[in-house]
Amino acid sequence: MLTLSDVRSGYGSTTVLHGVTLEVAAGETTVLLGRNGVGKSTLLRTIIGRLPLTRGSISLGDRELGGLPPHERARAGLAYVPQGRDIFPGLSVLENLRVAVAGTRRREWPARLERTLEEFPQLKPKVNAGGRSLSGGQQQILAIARALITDPRALLLDEPSEGIQPSIVVDIAGMLVAAARERGIAVLVAEQNLDFVGRVCASVNVIDKGTLVDRVAVGDLMTNEDLQHEYLGV
Repeated sequence: MLTLSDVRSGYGSTTVLHGVTLEVAAGETTVLLGRNGVGKSTLLRTIIGRLPLTRGSISLGDRELGGLPPHERARAGLAYVPQGRDIFPGLSVLENLRVAVAGTRRREWPARLERTLEEFPQLKPKVNAGGRSLSGGQQQILAIARALITDPRALLLDEPSEGIQPSIVVDIAGMLVAAARERGIAVLVAEQNLDFVGRVCASVNVIDKGTLVDRVAVGDLMTNEDLQHEYLGV
């Protein structure tokens, strides 16, 4: 389980997060929903250690992560797929995956690669292709596969549906739900695409101005235009 308690963070002297408390259970996909600029990305960056934790605690299982640098958090079991995917465009699909495993200081590369290509069959015919030759959807799938090949305990994703064609969005949603269930990992997704959200969870945690303000059933959100306007500005 990934546990956040009274998390406060920001940029320099500017506080963005104002006491976020949240539990992300192993085997489940939890969604953080909100419009642009309300703190979703800031929270993910704070969890992985790219931004300093100024107050509160972040733990994975029974291990406190708040004082660790990003590479130590990764070795503790955190994996992160940033907004915009951020793969290595000059490396092949295979090389992108190999780099991820090398960074964990773990072995079992052949077994990990085999399992990953079974879970992400879209990558099999592209295994020797360069990252920049992939479509946006294929790059997102590679980014998720690259995170999962490290065998994490928790996976964080920042707007994984952004800029992806609808059919691939459906595939990605299914992959995340399966990964959480079959691997028993905690998955936390920052999103604002309701079609995607409806495929991965039954309710969402709404963030606004750096604070969790509500927990809403996805069905209610998708049918209530007033809620959509209030929480997403649509």
